[in-house]
Amino acid sequence: MPSFFSLIHSLISFASKLNIFPSNPSFRSFIFYLLGILLKPRFSHILSISKIILYPYQRLQYLISDSSWLHQSLSSSRISLIKDIIKSKTSPKVILIIDDTSWRRWNKFSSKQYCSNIGKVERCQVVVRADVVVFVDGVPIRFPISVKPYFTKDKVDELGDEVGEFKSKIELAKECVEEAMKFFDIDYVVFDSWYTTKDFIRFIEEKGLKWVGQFKSNRIVKIEGRRMPLSGSVTVWGLKKSSSSLCCFQAQIEGIGEVKIVLVDEGGGRISYIVSRGSVEEEEMVKLKRLRWQTEKLNEELKNMLGMDEYRVRKKEGIMRHCEIVMCAYTFLQYIRMELGLISRTPYQILEMIWESMRLVKIPDIILPLLETTKSLKF
Repeated sequence: MPSFFSLIHSLISFASKLNIFPSNPSFRSFIFYLLGILLKPRFSHILSISKIILYPYQRLQYLISDSSWLHQSLSSSRISLIKDIIKSKTSPKVILIIDDTSWRRWNKFSSKQYCSNIGKVERCQVVVRADVVVFVDGVPIRFPISVKPYFTKDKVDELGDEVGEFKSKIELAKECVEEAMKFFDIDYVVFDSWYTTKDFIRFIEEKGLKWVGQFKSNRIVKIEGRRMPLSGSVTVWGLKKSSSSLCCFQAQIEGIGEVKIVLVDEGGGRISYIVSRGSVEEEEMVKLKRLRWQTEKLNEELKNMLGMDEYRVRKKEGIMRHCEIVMCAYTFLQYIRMELGLISRTPYQILEMIWESMRLVKIPDIILPLLETTKSLKF
């Protein structure tokens, strides 16, 4: 197991690749904020980070709320680094996964809407997210790419310029795809039933990308000239049987055209309806649908492991800065995992390794050398 000081050295080296900050003090605060997220998981707001790393609260507050750097610049720098890591360490296949998640919040930006993580309508903040998944020695490695906050029309009318113009989840998803395409050669875009719409599919295909989506059981399809909900399709005569799915067939969807649909028995009476064009193999569709679980897991890791939903700021840009630094922390865990050849370990196990290595040192013994090191960094 690497020593804590070697991990700190790796963190500084990693952060130096992301230095878009207007001054050395801001960059130093960024490193300490990043370290605080890793050492104080789940409760990674400014006050708790300041206490755990013994760094002035006012400097961290300034970094998140008042400094002149933009979260988009840090995001571009981070994604460029991910691209370099992927190019040197992984197979060429890149899967882009689109999803949304939410967390309960009671502030001026939140609205009463469906909160996916608790499964009911609640006052919450919804964000549309994009991740890339690549494979190293057959193991899927996921990287967060984009986070786009979704504001309801009523909230946009209420807050106006503070949140910008209204954008639907589909429009935000399109932005995520366009941003990812600037950095990666994407093999597939994978998404759930919310995004399996004629508008989004047309957009994906106009970009020259292949896709795999999902339908709900009540989606109306036309099979051999007969219109029916998907839930009734399993009774249609002549459906192909296979070992990896319940059945596979071609169908016509209004506004989308001819598609291939794979019905997968998930057990417990649950059936998934996976959809794509006919050129995508059935086994590939099933495999890519399983990969979407990687994003569900990443949603939970960003929130429950690193505290993405623990911001305590009053401006949209401050929220986005916190979220972006949390994604930097997660990217660092994957960076360490790949650089040290620890592919068999999960990001959480890498985080536990950091905590374990820290047990033999005291926080003041870390802070003084770290301050001196970051003071010596030049722009």
